[in-house]
Amino acid sequence: MGKPLTVLFADVCDSTLLYETLGNQEAQRTIGASLLQIVAIVQECQGCTVKMLGDGVLAVFECPQDACQAAMEIQRQLSNYFRAGGIRSGMKVGLNQGDVVREGGDVFGDAVNVASRLGETAKIDQILTTQATIAALDSAWPLQIREVDRLYVKGKRERVDVCEIIWKQEGLTVAKFLAQPTATLSPKLTLQVEDLEAIADRQHPTLTVGRDTDNDLTIDSNLASRHHARIEFRRNKFYLVDRSTNGTYVYMSANAPAVFVRWEELVLKGDGWLGLGQEVTSAEAATIRFSSTMS
Repeated sequence: MGKPLTVLFADVCDSTLLYETLGNQEAQRTIGASLLQIVAIVQECQGCTVKMLGDGVLAVFECPQDACQAAMEIQRQLSNYFRAGGIRSGMKVGLNQGDVVREGGDVFGDAVNVASRLGETAKIDQILTTQATIAALDSAWPLQIREVDRLYVKGKRERVDVCEIIWKQEGLTVAKFLAQPTATLSPKLTLQVEDLEAIADRQHPTLTVGRDTDNDLTIDSNLASRHHARIEFRRNKFYLVDRSTNGTYVYMSANAPAVFVRWEELVLKGDGWLGLGQEVTSAEAATIRFSSTMS
């Protein structure tokens, strides 16, 4: 059984460019000094360095506040270090809280995979973490964040809610994390094909459609992919996210032409129907009818 820890990935941005501009010896010295500084910061913030990864560091923390503090210190100190040396580089950091398995001096698990993905996704001078990590923090601990997006992570079926931790203020609009307010009326989207029905709402924010029987709504059509598309409820809207071979035809009303969606997403509004991999009428067997209501 894994143990809940906060995982931190910190990487030097554009290390290839550093080697090109500084030369091998100076670039290696700069990256090495940066990693040693990161290791020192991790230790000062009560964390444990697991390993160095070429131009980055993987560390874990018992306390999510300590991990966030380390991430901000890494950005502050390394930003000053690069600026003082006239070096055009910076750090990108990914954080995630979750169960971690320790084995042979290394760490594994879903929390590690997500933190790694966030570290890869972050831009220069940016700290990315998950909304779940923010929720694990002491509510009295001061921290400024802003919502970024929902990202796909390898091995996870649903997207991950991602936030940016603000460690400097240079004309940025920032907001302290707040829980989602409870809405008086809750949106609901109903999908129906023949006698089958599936519902997406605030309590069930994701549902899947496709040919395989492990979907929430199974479609018996050779033109539908095994895992054709998902419905995602986010920011009070319902998004159709297509990941199919043949795409999805979306009809928003009886008089509107079909909107073709393939490997992209579209907000579903009102009442209409979907054709998986083919154009359909509202009466055909393979048609998925959708209707959005407030309850």
